[in-house]
Amino acid sequence: MFYYFYPMNGMYAYEYGTAMSRMLMDMREAAERHYQKNRQDVPYYVVLNGASAGPYSFDEIRELIRDGKVTRESYIWKPQMQNWEFAANIAELQPLVNFTPPPVPEIKQDEDEAHDTRE
Repeated sequence: MFYYFYPMNGMYAYEYGTAMSRMLMDMREAAERHYQKNRQDVPYYVVLNGASAGPYSFDEIRELIRDGKVTRESYIWKPQMQNWEFAANIAELQPLVNFTPPPVPEIKQDEDEAHDTRE
């Protein structure tokens, strides 16, 4: 079995690089169109401090997630849903909440004193 390797001249390499660049730009544009098409401009309602708040747009929900007011355990509802769901269970919010840490656990005074090493 013989393999033939042809050296790439400068023109061929340029054309190959240009074609790859065009293909990557097309993929980026397709991903952006997909995001815009699937982005739902529906009102979202969120449970904040034990009460329903909203309506919020998708961008406002993203800001609430960024500010830490909405986490993956926050209840969210939108008109197509029958019941409130955790933010982690809503497809379009999963990429946003999966990279946010869970809420900081509360430390009780008893536990704090149990770990005190000053004595």
